[in-house]
Amino acid sequence: MDTAESIYKPSFIKTIRQWVIISLILLAAILFFTHTIKSTLEAESQAREIRTRYIEAQRALITYEGNSVGRIIDYEIEKSLQEAKDKIKSRVYEAYSIALNLYEQNVGSKSDQEIKKLVIDALRPIRFSQGSGYYFMTDLNGISKLLPIDPSLEGTSIIDSRDIRGKYLIRNAIAIAKNQGEGFNHYYWTKPNQGDREFEKISYIKRFEPFDWYIGTGIYLDFIEARTKAAVSRYVDSNRFGANEQGYAFVIELLNINGGKNFGRMFANPNRPDIIGKLISDDVKDAKGKMFRKEYLKGLRENGECYVDYWYHKIDHTEASPKISFLKLAGNGRFIVAAGVYLDDVEDEIRRMHADMKIRLRRDLFVIILIFMPAIISAIALFNVMSRRLKSDFDLFVDFFKRAAVTSKFIDQDKVRFNELDQLAGYANWMLTRKTEVEDALRRKHAHLEHWVSEQKRTAGELRKSEEKYRILVENANDAIFINQDGMLKFCNPFTEKLTGYSKEELMVMPLSELVHPDDRDDVRALHETWLSDRQPAFSDQPFRLVRQDGRTVWVQAGIVLVEWEDKPATLNFLRDVTKQKELEKKLVQGQKLEAIGTLAGGIAHDFNNILSGLLGYTQLALHDAEDMPAMKRKLLQILKAGERAADLVRQILSFSRSQKVERKPISPLIIAKEVLKLIRATIPANIEIKQSLNSEGCVLAGATNIHQIIMNLCTNAAHAMRETGGILSVSLENVTLGKQDLSLHPGVESGDFLKISVEDNGIGMTKEVQQKAFDPFYTTKGPGEGTGMGLASVHGITADLGGFVSFYSELGQGTSMHVFLPLIAEVAEIENGADKVPVKGGTERILFVDDEPTQRNLAEDALSQYGYRVTAFSDGADAMAHFQKDPMGYDLLITDMTMPNMTGDKLTRKVHQQRPDIPVILCTGYSEIMDEKRAESLGIDAFLYKPVIIAKMLETIREVLDRKM
Repeated sequence: MDTAESIYKPSFIKTIRQWVIISLILLAAILFFTHTIKSTLEAESQAREIRTRYIEAQRALITYEGNSVGRIIDYEIEKSLQEAKDKIKSRVYEAYSIALNLYEQNVGSKSDQEIKKLVIDALRPIRFSQGSGYYFMTDLNGISKLLPIDPSLEGTSIIDSRDIRGKYLIRNAIAIAKNQGEGFNHYYWTKPNQGDREFEKISYIKRFEPFDWYIGTGIYLDFIEARTKAAVSRYVDSNRFGANEQGYAFVIELLNINGGKNFGRMFANPNRPDIIGKLISDDVKDAKGKMFRKEYLKGLRENGECYVDYWYHKIDHTEASPKISFLKLAGNGRFIVAAGVYLDDVEDEIRRMHADMKIRLRRDLFVIILIFMPAIISAIALFNVMSRRLKSDFDLFVDFFKRAAVTSKFIDQDKVRFNELDQLAGYANWMLTRKTEVEDALRRKHAHLEHWVSEQKRTAGELRKSEEKYRILVENANDAIFINQDGMLKFCNPFTEKLTGYSKEELMVMPLSELVHPDDRDDVRALHETWLSDRQPAFSDQPFRLVRQDGRTVWVQAGIVLVEWEDKPATLNFLRDVTKQKELEKKLVQGQKLEAIGTLAGGIAHDFNNILSGLLGYTQLALHDAEDMPAMKRKLLQILKAGERAADLVRQILSFSRSQKVERKPISPLIIAKEVLKLIRATIPANIEIKQSLNSEGCVLAGATNIHQIIMNLCTNAAHAMRETGGILSVSLENVTLGKQDLSLHPGVESGDFLKISVEDNGIGMTKEVQQKAFDPFYTTKGPGEGTGMGLASVHGITADLGGFVSFYSELGQGTSMHVFLPLIAEVAEIENGADKVPVKGGTERILFVDDEPTQRNLAEDALSQYGYRVTAFSDGADAMAHFQKDPMGYDLLITDMTMPNMTGDKLTRKVHQQRPDIPVILCTGYSEIMDEKRAESLGIDAFLYKPVIIAKMLETIREVLDRKM
């Protein structure tokens, strides 16, 4: 390259020296500027962090203090209220005991009026609570019986009395007495010598059943406020917090959460004791003009608690300071608890930090100047020495570049500014050509290698995904999957352990045949050999049993695939748990059988009851005529007894099929059980001992007939099992709690508390065959004439209809235990007061009787005419309606059958009421799926009778309906 022809270019060394000096100066400036910005940003960040941490810490502090005061208020109110409740409840119970004792001592010997006066005179002078406490009594019609503070009101109606907020006092008390028997009544009342100020008061009343009164006493609750105020004041006065203990808590008695001029009254404030007890307004601004009280009232209405930021003057400070307060509702919304702290302390710390930063920056600038000035001077001197030697050094670089290629792009020599580097550029371009050839060869080899490596990675990744997919499938399968090799398990998934109850380690060392039920092993072995000989994957539809580690039996279906395991033949096996399916199949068969019986029962009930009505009715009429013929009367009584047995059989069939509607109400089986046991004792042999353990007074929702039928049937069966050998008949009632696991075999029954009725005997017991048919209708092991086979079937039907279930255990020669489980309810059972039977009365009214059965019509005419009634009977509803239209006022009562051709009883009732709405109607039916007492009442029917109808019951109902309409 000819350098002589090159144009003039500046010296490289001089240029470098100039730029080094300039760069050092710029570097010093940049360093100082960067350091300044960094320090400023760090200071601002630290200030924000300090401010955030401080505010968070103060929020946590005031939240804790506010919640502490709230807990004190809630605790004091709850504690005081409970003490007040316990006190007045105890007082009422004492008064109730006095009244009840006076009643029980004098009932029978004195009149009710005399006993009432004794009770009133005994309670009138009693005073307590420093003389402010007294007893009051009122009957359930609102008539005051005892009111010591105003005796002039005694004997008058005070039912419309209200408190100062308009709440009915006596009406609420009567409702509590009727519905609950006893309870608390809250209201607001004035105090003597306290003006019109309202005070919260609570009373406790208890129903006194003998006279249908309630007894009560009350107490003012203003002492709770005083006790709460004392406790809160002690706490807030002694508990300062925050920086310099300037934080404090205060409490406002909330009068109106919606705000207003007098939205609250200051309850406790250690910083401003001068405003305690004074009303406060929400129309107040802070030092910056913010309506901060309206803001926190809004937050309390929406969330029950909130934070509020505002500016407030410290005591003895002229300037306002930022402050944050936490407020929450306490005491069931009666109080606002607040805790606040000032936030200006953190700003002083931040200002000190900024002043320190400025001092550090001035010191750092001085240090940078001291460092860079000698560096600049040294650089100038160094480049002066180096400039004389650098030319020869560049010649060495030219020789070096002839042998090396260090760039991948040609140098444009026209753009090179320095003469020294111009020579280097020429040789660099020459080396670039050689370098390009070598790079092209290497690039081709590298591309081939990259393709091979990518293929290897892709293949390995697909293999890992496939293995992971099948591992997840096996481990999460709901079937047992395992490898069987030579009768031993080699591998199994987690469900295999769950199904068998054995761990994987236990399964690996035991022959698989031991898992199979002994009765099924031969069948399973034969099935396995068949699969092996076919050498095809297979799945069996025939389930077999496995015996779990805990001894329980499970049903499974199996599948098999021939595989190799560790280079030896083996089988991949699948077991599916079908235990629940087997149980459901069994229940389905039983349910279909019961459904068929229920359909049959409903079909025959109507006709059979019509037949029985005639049989029983005419027998009763014949008995009335045979009063003077003892032999004839004895025979008629046998006919009546047989007819009643037939009617009872129909009722049992309908109970079993759940077709018979029985009125349900809360009852206590304890009373019914005692009655049944008395009856059973009189009918069973003397060599059978009855033991009873009736430990439950719980209530169930059922009919008394239901419970009577259950216990009677179970006891009758138990006694029959011991009639020859004698033994012990045990009957018990107890409350039990059953969870979902206990009810796994009864999917239709909900978990909860149950009444368990147990009847046990040590008689002959039942065989397995008898146990399987125990609940089948008409199945019996008794001899002819000894049983109908409907006893246990009826028990099963009634129990299922009441939402319960039946279980039993029996061993041949050891006896049988029957257990009935019925859901308990929380309601109190109604106690039916027995009343003397009133003799059957007749009358002279005119009765329109409609029934398509001739026997029913003839029976009604004969029976009702015998008691003075005038009866006109029709066999068809349309004919009866046509006759009635001629003279709607000519009849006093309509008695109609439900199921009749042409016109049913409900349609006849509607048409009759269109002509004459006030005529009473009695509906009779042998059986109807579409009509029950509730539907009959909705149609305006006054009474509802089931066939076969007893004549005395019909006469009693007729008289009751007619008298009610008078």
